Amino acid sequence: MFTTRLARIDDAMGIAEIQIDSWTDRGLELVSRNDLEEISAQWAVAIRNQQGEGRLIVVEKDHGSTIVGCAGIVKSPNPHVTELVLLEVIPAERRQQVGSRLINACADIAKGLGADSINAWIGVDEIAALRLLESSGWERTGAQRHSIGMKSEDQRTEVELHTSLP
Repeated sequence: MFTTRLARIDDAMGIAEIQIDSWTDRGLELVSRNDLEEISAQWAVAIRNQQGEGRLIVVEKDHGSTIVGCAGIVKSPNPHVTELVLLEVIPAERRQQVGSRLINACADIAKGLGADSINAWIGVDEIAALRLLESSGWERTGAQRHSIGMKSEDQRTEVELHTSLP
């Protein structure tokens, strides 16, 4: 049995571990295990300030209370739109509906904030994330951008996806 809920400060280390493991598994060399404490501290600050900054982070825990996935949305200047800015699932739990549950939780939160749609920027090489969102009814808008990671040489191409909330 899995539990999906808003993140708490004591989830920061688990979120940092998922981020590092997930990015490493996908070949994104943006962070390393050496950065774990620093990333965890950044997540703790983000979680502490999440509602005041218009950012909400959701975690999914397994029956053993281990965080197996996390997702986050941010309010945009347009009150009817939110942006999915985080969607990570540990490699061992992929294709187990964790991502779908996290997306649904974010959609419910976005609706509660008054949004009627969600946008996301996903790397063109992140095939699993693109397939997950598109199979959930998200559509590509045709927009594309280049983003730079934590190191200036870590540039990647992203495409924008969009979904309307019922």
